[in-house]
Amino acid sequence: SDPSLAPLVREEAAERPLEGYTLLAATDPQTKERAYRLAHRAYCRCGHFSPGEAGGRYLLPHDQQPETLTLLVTNPSGDDVATATLVYDSPAGLPCEKIFKPELDGLRRNGRRLAEVARLALDATRPPPRALLVRLFNVLYIHARLVRNHTDLGVEVVPHHAGYYQRLLEFEHLGPPRKWHRG
Repeated sequence: SDPSLAPLVREEAAERPLEGYTLLAATDPQTKERAYRLAHRAYCRCGHFSPGEAGGRYLLPHDQQPETLTLLVTNPSGDDVATATLVYDSPAGLPCEKIFKPELDGLRRNGRRLAEVARLALDATRPPPRALLVRLFNVLYIHARLVRNHTDLGVEVVPHHAGYYQRLLEFEHLGPPRKWHRG
């Protein structure tokens, strides 16, 4: 077995039930809109957006690509509580291209097929269990690796969250911290 394909679901997270949570593929305009608005609210709370900015939606240029996959999670009450988008490498690049282009180009030269988890957002007013985040990443990993045959799944995170992603999801640093530029 390939050691680089470490399982994403850890025992401590897998033991907690997630009854009543629903994972939706945002394939229709209404579900996509809900995901974009949830992400905008979450990024406003972190200070990345102003409440009235961008029409209340966090959009990526990659949303226009048909292979981009956006997921939305609802809690047992039907509230939108988490979203994440999986962007596949293309001639347009990845969302983190402006920041990590040299590192990404190095991976590409080595024959790696890249995908990025982008626009990850959780509703802090209704925080979902940690196991939900693990399962969300598990679905994204399965889609990238097993459905689309990509070799590497990346995520851009703020430095103080990096340890969490390393411990829980076994991500590795691609490069040193850099200033984030949206858009």
